[in-house]
Amino acid sequence: MNTVTGVKYANDPTIAMVELWGEIPAPNYPKPVGTTLQITDFYARSLAEWKADAPHILASSGGLSYINDAHSGIDWKSIMANPDNASCDVEVNSTGDLSVSVPSVAAYCKSLGK
Repeated sequence: MNTVTGVKYANDPTIAMVELWGEIPAPNYPKPVGTTLQITDFYARSLAEWKADAPHILASSGGLSYINDAHSGIDWKSIMANPDNASCDVEVNSTGDLSVSVPSVAAYCKSLGK
C-alpha cells in the first residue's frame, strides 16, 4: 500500500523502485562476489541504508537468479523476507526459472504478504 496516497502498489501509476543488484553472482558458482552470509548481509545493510536515506522511495534486492538451484548459495528466502525489501524479484532466463523459481517465489512471498 502506498503510504502517501493510500493506493495499492498494483494500482498506483506513480510508483518507482530502486533495485540494488540484478542477478548477483551466486557464491557457489564461478566468480562469486562473496559468501552466502556476505551477500545476505550486503542486502540487509544496503536496504536499511536506502530506507534511512530515502524512506519514501521503495527498494528491492533486484532480480535474483539461481533460485531453482538449491546449491547456488543464494539465501533468497532471507533476502526476500527482509522487511526493507519492498518486493520479491526473480530473474526468468530459463524454463527452470519459469517452472520452479516463479512458483516458489510466488508462494513464499504470498506467505510474507508481499
